[in-house]
Amino acid sequence: MGVIEFLQVSEAIRRMLELDYDPREDRLLECSPEQYSALGEQGYDTSKRWFVISHSGSEPASETRGELRVIDETERDMMAGVADGVFDETEATGQTFASFRARLEHVSNQMPEIVWKQGGPREHPRMAATVP
Repeated sequence: MGVIEFLQVSEAIRRMLELDYDPREDRLLECSPEQYSALGEQGYDTSKRWFVISHSGSEPASETRGELRVIDETERDMMAGVADGVFDETEATGQTFASFRARLEHVSNQMPEIVWKQGGPREHPRMAATVP
């Protein structure tokens, strides 16, 4: 794995931890027309697909500050690929993990600390949980 790929993987892991990401496909709900409109008003490219993260598979999960967690199709695809790698890596340890988050934390703890210090927080879409 090259340096660029390594940094992309570390960014995906950081984002999955931030979102409490569960790699099940049924946990990503495509945005509604109203949600696409809200994204467009913020200047995001609505020609690509956007997804709201759900913890139940049917209702969007909102953060404590009342915002939905939203990712675009590119981010979704990258996270899915990294999730496969995280699963493979943790399975190879022979350990038992209670959740995917525990797997993510295990892998992130194996990475050099410098990875987690690189860059700053990236701006992500914000959408009120009240947007249908």
